[in-house]
Amino acid sequence: MRYISLNFKKLHRVTRFVPPALRLGVCLISILVILANVAALVITFALENEAAQFISGGDPEQFYKELEVELLDDYGDVFGIAHNSGNTINATVEALAYDADIIEIDVVLVQGQLHAAHWSPFRFIGSRFFRGPTLDEVWGAAAQAEVIKLDLKRASTELVNSLITFLASRQRANNEVVVVSDKPEALVLLSQHELTVIRMLSVKDSNVLRELPSDGELLRVINGVSVRHDLLTMDSVGSLKEKGLIVFAWTVNDPERMNELVAYGVDGIVTDNLAILQLLGAQERGETKLRDRMR
Repeated sequence: MRYISLNFKKLHRVTRFVPPALRLGVCLISILVILANVAALVITFALENEAAQFISGGDPEQFYKELEVELLDDYGDVFGIAHNSGNTINATVEALAYDADIIEIDVVLVQGQLHAAHWSPFRFIGSRFFRGPTLDEVWGAAAQAEVIKLDLKRASTELVNSLITFLASRQRANNEVVVVSDKPEALVLLSQHELTVIRMLSVKDSNVLRELPSDGELLRVINGVSVRHDLLTMDSVGSLKEKGLIVFAWTVNDPERMNELVAYGVDGIVTDNLAILQLLGAQERGETKLRDRMR
């Protein structure tokens, strides 16, 4: 109320020299502006959780659900990938506590700085209210992960160049880095630099998946694919593996579908279910690295 009172005092000082014919219109417009600000504050407080999601770039949806299916004898060849877990520090820590092999971080560029977020904020939000963690902050929280997977939500030259600079000074001695994009040009740009990263194409279209094994130019650039799980069949996974590609499937929360994909021979399961992460992360793979599966 003090805010509204002060604004009315300011309004009086501004309008006292305005001709009477215009003063009413100015007052009405000013009152509408003040009421709009008050309404915005009410909505923000009433929808606190939704507002927090909007300005943080989207929080992970991790959950734990028991695996009520008959388990296979061996999951040792499959990496558990914590879906979007790297978008907050808390979710990263929780995923690692459930033995996640790979922490997935969505990467966006906000005001020239790399951040972890599923959605890029509007320019107005980004410059004033955005409070998602920086990539550097999450990178530190995910240091214990066997692999860090960076999923580029945009493929601008500025973002890719910023990421190249970021990675050049943060090579992981014994652990690996995967960079995923649905834009081949972003992966081509990455391939032109001496970075120890695994480049993967994100595939969410059946036509792209069907044509990929015969695209020699693209196959020379990528080391693997991250595919929407419902596109994958035994034959398509076999075709991709014949080309020496690493295959990830996303997003798999159904344990029955997980078993099917493991039987197909995928290398990694992207999931929100902490129970699936725990199952896959508890497996013994010896000294085998993800990179060992590349052609």
